[in-house]
Amino acid sequence: MTPDNSANKALLRANGLSASVYNRNRGREFHFFRNVSFHIAPDEVVGLVGESGSGKTRLGLSLLGLLREGPGLYAGSLSYRLSDAEPLDFSFQHNGGKRRGEPLRKGRAPVLGKRIGLVMQGAKSALNPYQTIGTQLKDTLALAGCPGTQIPVVMEQLLSAFSLASRSASIAHRYPFALSGGQAHRVMIALGFAMGPDLLVADEPTTGVDSPIQALILQHFKAFRKGTLGPPRHASRPKPSMLFITHQIDLMKGLTDRVMVMYAGELLEVFHTSQLGQRPHHPYTERLMEIANEAGGRAAVHSIPQIPGRMPVMYDPPEACVFADRCSLANERCRKEKPELVVDPQGQGVACHERH
Repeated sequence: MTPDNSANKALLRANGLSASVYNRNRGREFHFFRNVSFHIAPDEVVGLVGESGSGKTRLGLSLLGLLREGPGLYAGSLSYRLSDAEPLDFSFQHNGGKRRGEPLRKGRAPVLGKRIGLVMQGAKSALNPYQTIGTQLKDTLALAGCPGTQIPVVMEQLLSAFSLASRSASIAHRYPFALSGGQAHRVMIALGFAMGPDLLVADEPTTGVDSPIQALILQHFKAFRKGTLGPPRHASRPKPSMLFITHQIDLMKGLTDRVMVMYAGELLEVFHTSQLGQRPHHPYTERLMEIANEAGGRAAVHSIPQIPGRMPVMYDPPEACVFADRCSLANERCRKEKPELVVDPQGQGVACHERH
């Protein structure tokens, strides 16, 4: 296998990123994620997989500066190298018990919606309730720099792709409250594509839909990556990169280039998608794959009741392996010493004492 050189030309780089919220009643901090480091290269799709509560959504929101001031970033750094934009660098650190971070959202205002996009969960609450769907699509395409003459064409393409074309006129003139949950979900993804970003963070875009719609959504994500769906891109810009967040590891094949496995706010494994199921994985990754196979790739894996124990409470995160209490391979060392995630030159790594 050839060395992974994508880190040298990263579009996004996160180093030692941590976030938490202080609970006044408990007098302690609840940790969303801790010491997370990764990169996403131009024209690369990285999957982030893990069960509910693992910190995936919070991590995705943090990349866009959408964590509120309370549950904020308190350690680490973020660097962006987006096309047609100045390099952006942010650092975060504790200072006398108080978080001090640069104004992340304000600092990226010039590129949000133009070079960095988001597909959020909870489409109905995420859509603007005071504007019609057509207005939101038009404004998004205009913000992304789509030529005015192309906006109606791209709107029709997106509505048609998401099976909304037969009622395109009524959909375009409807407000979000008048849409079904499925329609709102597809509109939210269409808006993410309409941004035409260099980097798209897609948070659980296939959750809550049946198998045919899920297959349609995945097909359109592949088309968006190829540049055949969404606003036209200038030849000088790379194809879009994505962080695809999901709890279904079986969705990784055919869509992502690399996979990051997250549990209890920590990355436990990173590997190339082509190696899924073909190498000694972290025990947690193996359990996710087993459950996906048992479910036939169709059932939602919001929790893993088959694994004894439960995810640790992140008010007091373990100082050793976070998965030790649920792992069949755990030994005394696992309960005393934290395994480090070291990514090798091939772009793979596993944080496990038993699976070096």
